[in-house]
Amino acid sequence: MNNSENKLVSVIVPVYKVEKDWLNKCVDSIIAQTYENLEIILVDDGNDEQYKDFLFNIKEKSEKISIVSHDNNKGLYKARLTGVERASGDYLAFVDADDYIGIDWIRLLVNKALASKADIVMGQTICEDSNHWRYIYNSNYSICNQKDKTGEEIFAYIMKDCGLDFSIHTVWNKLYSKSLWEKSMKDLKRIDKHLVMTEDIMFSMTLFFHANRMAFSAHDGYFYYRNEKSSTIGKNDYNKCKKNIEDIECVFDTLMQFMINHNIYDKYKDFFNEWKNRYYRWWSYTVESVCKSIEEDQAKDLKEYFLKVFDKETFEYAKEADSYFDQKKTEWNPKLEKIKETIASEEIKVVSFDLFDTLITRPVLYPEDVYYIVANDVDLDTYDLENIIRYRRLGEEYARKLNAVKHPNYEDVTLTEIYDSMCNYYGVNKDLCAKLKSHEEDVEVEFANRRNTGYELYNLAISLGKKVYITSDMYLEKQVIERILLKNGYNYYEQILLSSEKRALKTTGKLFEHLIQSTCVDPAEIMHIGDNWNVDYLMAARKGIKSVFIPKTKDILL
Repeated sequence: MNNSENKLVSVIVPVYKVEKDWLNKCVDSIIAQTYENLEIILVDDGNDEQYKDFLFNIKEKSEKISIVSHDNNKGLYKARLTGVERASGDYLAFVDADDYIGIDWIRLLVNKALASKADIVMGQTICEDSNHWRYIYNSNYSICNQKDKTGEEIFAYIMKDCGLDFSIHTVWNKLYSKSLWEKSMKDLKRIDKHLVMTEDIMFSMTLFFHANRMAFSAHDGYFYYRNEKSSTIGKNDYNKCKKNIEDIECVFDTLMQFMINHNIYDKYKDFFNEWKNRYYRWWSYTVESVCKSIEEDQAKDLKEYFLKVFDKETFEYAKEADSYFDQKKTEWNPKLEKIKETIASEEIKVVSFDLFDTLITRPVLYPEDVYYIVANDVDLDTYDLENIIRYRRLGEEYARKLNAVKHPNYEDVTLTEIYDSMCNYYGVNKDLCAKLKSHEEDVEVEFANRRNTGYELYNLAISLGKKVYITSDMYLEKQVIERILLKNGYNYYEQILLSSEKRALKTTGKLFEHLIQSTCVDPAEIMHIGDNWNVDYLMAARKGIKSVFIPKTKDILL
C-alpha cells in the first residue's frame, strides 16, 4: 500500500546508568513497532562491566539490536553522534533510554516523511510524570497539526520560539533523513567536549538550518518521562551545577559562532538573545539555591561565573510568559494506542470496520439531513419540499413493511426499493423519483469524507497484512459504497458486507454471522471497530468477535 517498508530506520538509544526497568521498557517499545525495517543502536556511553553484561542481555531480545561502546563516558551529545556515525538507515530516530514510543509511531513518521519529502518530521509528545500520569501539553497538540515548513522558514520557526516550547528543539520526538545529518555533521562536530545540558538546542538549531522541508505528524507518540530526579541539582551539588552552566555557555557560544559563520546572526540575534535570557531566568533560581547551600567561596565562584556567562549583574527570575508552554495540560487518552496494539496482535487475523461515522464522516448532524439537501437541489415541479421529504421517510417505512410481507427473511431494504415505494405507493412522479434517487447517491458520495482516526487504523491493518472487511447496516447499494470508499482512499479490502445486499443486519447479529462465514476464521480472530455501542460493540461481542467502540465525531464534540 505504501513504499515505506523498504526504508531502513536507525533508532539510536544512548545509554548511561539508566535504571534497567526503564531501558527494558524503552527497547521493548521499539521492538514492538508496527514498522519492521529497523536497526536499534544502543550506544554504551562508558558503563561499568556489570551494566555492559546487562546490555548484552538486552541485545538478545532482537537481532535488530547492535551495541557500540565508548571506553569512557563522553556525554549525551557525543553518544548521539556516535550512534549517527554507526547508523546505516535512510532515516534516523532517537529515543532516550528512560523514554518509550507508541506502537505505530515510526511507521506514521516514515509515511509522512515520504509523502512530504521532508528532512524532519515532528511527532506528538506525551509526557509521563513520576506518578505515571500521562498528559499532553495543549500547545504541542496544535503545533503537530500545522502545515509543512520549507527553506529558511524552518530555521526561523525554531528561532522565533525562543525556547518556549521544548518539544520544538528536542531531538527525540522527530524523524530525520540520514542525508540531513550528513549535511550537518561538520557544524555539529565543532563541539568536542562532554556535553549533557542544552545539547538538544545545538542539534536542533543546526539541523533546522540545513533542512529543506519540515513536516508534522499529529499522531501518538513519543512518551517522555519527566524524570525530576535526574534533572534536579542537589542543594550541595556545586560541581554538577557548574558543569551544567559550562555546557550552556558552550552551546550558546558555539551557536552564535555558527550563525555568524552562516551570515544569519544579525537577522536572528534578537531571538537568540531572548532565548539565552530565558535560560538565564530559568537557571537563576537553581543557581541561587545551590549558592545558599555551599561554602561561601564556592558560592561566590558559582554566582560570578553564572552572571559572567549571561553578562548579567544579578539574578532574575522567570516571568509568567516563560512558562507559557507549560500552562495547559490535558490527560492523554490511551484508547487509540490500545486499539492499535490489538490490531497488531498475532491473535487478530481479520479487521472489520463499520463505514459511516467510523471510516467516513458526513457534514450533517443526522443522516436524514441529506434528504433536505437533495430535495433542495432537484426541480420538484409541482411538489412541495416538505411533502417530498415526508414521502422519502414514508417510502422507506413502506418498503420495509412490504419486504416483511413478501420477503420475511429480508432484514433491510435498498435505496431502489425506497424510491419504488415513493412512486408506486405514494404516487410521486416516476421521473422525479429517479432524479431524486440519483442525486441522493451523488450527494452521499460528495459529502463523504475520510475520518482521520478510522483511516489511520485502516492503514495500520493493511500495512500489517490483516484482512480488512467493511461491514455496514446501510440501504445504499454496493456500487455507491464503492465510490465512497474509492474517493476517500480506502482501496484495499477483502469484501464489503452490506445489509442492503446481504439482507441481514448487524443489529440482529446476522450480518456478523455473514462476516464470520466470509472470513473462514474463528470469531475470536476477528476484530470489529464501529461507533454504535449496542450494535458494533455489544452485538459483535455476543458473536464472539473482538469488538471495539469508537465514538462518533459529533458525540466527542457535543
